[in-house]
Amino acid sequence: MRTAKVAIPYMQERRWGRIVNVIGNDGIKPIYFELTPGAANAAGINFTLAIAEELAPYGITVNAVNPGPVDTEHWWGLVRTMAREKGISEDEASVRAIRSIPIGRLCTAEEVAHMVVFLASERASFVTGASIALDGAQRKAVMDV
Repeated sequence: MRTAKVAIPYMQERRWGRIVNVIGNDGIKPIYFELTPGAANAAGINFTLAIAEELAPYGITVNAVNPGPVDTEHWWGLVRTMAREKGISEDEASVRAIRSIPIGRLCTAEEVAHMVVFLASERASFVTGASIALDGAQRKAVMDV
């Protein structure tokens, strides 16, 4: 939000720009042990949608990418939490967590980057106000499996 606040006047002056917010999916799939990130993510999505409408007349697109299960240390921390909460091994928690993803695997950081690059490109010049889930069709919070 701070970066956007600084950059927006320059983008408005040029009548062109791209803002892509990477916002975790806790804002659309809340879970009890991540209440604070979930609230922050929901606010980020709200911010994205609000400024997309405001800035569209200036040729500025604003979108959000909402990664779900990405192969990062954060993901493996969730798996460890799941193991502890459910009283199962980390290996079993990992199997269950991956099973919760219909596509059958984790997203990679590179896949998130590819979506950001696309949204920042001219190929996405009519995409604004979108919140794009990169979640492999996962609909349940990992702890629910």
